[in-house]
Amino acid sequence: MLINILGNAVKFTDHGGIVLRVSTLHAPLASDDAEVPAAMDDRQSTDQLKLCIDVEDTGAGIAEEELDKMFLYFEQTASGRESKDGTGLGLAISLNYVRLMGGEITVTSTVNKGSAFHFVINILEAKANIHSAIPARQVTGLVKDQEIPRILVAEDQEHNRMLLVDLLKNVGFEVREAINGRQALELFDQWQPHFIWMDIRMPKMDGLEATRRIKRSESYHKTVVVAITAHALEEEKKQILAAGCDDFVRKPYRVEEIFRIMAKHLGLQYTYEGKVTDETSLHSESEFYAEQYRSLPNDLHHELHEAVLRLDTSRTLSVIRKIAKLDAAIGGMLETLANNLDYDRLLTLLESVKPVSEKRHAQ
Repeated sequence: MLINILGNAVKFTDHGGIVLRVSTLHAPLASDDAEVPAAMDDRQSTDQLKLCIDVEDTGAGIAEEELDKMFLYFEQTASGRESKDGTGLGLAISLNYVRLMGGEITVTSTVNKGSAFHFVINILEAKANIHSAIPARQVTGLVKDQEIPRILVAEDQEHNRMLLVDLLKNVGFEVREAINGRQALELFDQWQPHFIWMDIRMPKMDGLEATRRIKRSESYHKTVVVAITAHALEEEKKQILAAGCDDFVRKPYRVEEIFRIMAKHLGLQYTYEGKVTDETSLHSESEFYAEQYRSLPNDLHHELHEAVLRLDTSRTLSVIRKIAKLDAAIGGMLETLANNLDYDRLLTLLESVKPVSEKRHAQ
């Protein structure tokens, strides 16, 4: 509901701004209030918790005579028709969701001045222990003396494409873009990128067909193709890999996932924003690589752990080089610690990402 209303505000606001206000309020439970779910009926409070949402924009606005039909299925206002984007379903579905959650959407609007949406829904306060997550370090660039990779972004949705293109350019990659599979194929032949971010759902030629043709091309030479899709169910994942994609990322993706995948396949090393304490850096690295490290063969886990415990520098570096052949990003991070003789930190890191089976055995 919130994504849809905010999305409309962004789409129809060319100047001024957008304001989101979120608040909660407690109201005494009335006899006709919705029944509390059984899983939550041990709640001590006698209040009904309500979530209040307001979204205001300074956009195109909606004429008074069109306000009644803006929540009808497949109906669009004049501004919606002019944008030539959308189906007339978003607000209708949002209204039904709000009503299912015990609320109602209200809207006020003035043409060329903006709109204000408001809704209140019933919620329950979860009982959970929330731990502050240490944010991943922000990548700011590529370590010097690396070849600057050529990256092609193939994506038909302009805002998705520009977001990824700007992200990569700001770090220092050489980037070009394609709006469909056919254009991606042409740019591949002309430019020979090292890496392609390939959207699957595109017009004229989809990402799977473009990938097949790239992999069969006479000019193909180790270009990495990674699918980026919102539809990667298990069956489609098999189709994506069978078409020749080297990996895939699901939308919506995390920024750190984009950089991790590129480091994994291109052997890249990054520079990061600002100074970080050893503790923060260690936590962010272990969070960043835990899943990938655990997927490595168990004999490499054991061999590296033993070498670090014995402070055997040559054996440690030898094992890390084996790891780097399987995952360059993890290998690079471990090699940096080993070369700095930072064995305390290296051992702590290995212990924190040790496979579950090894932890149980140790206990």
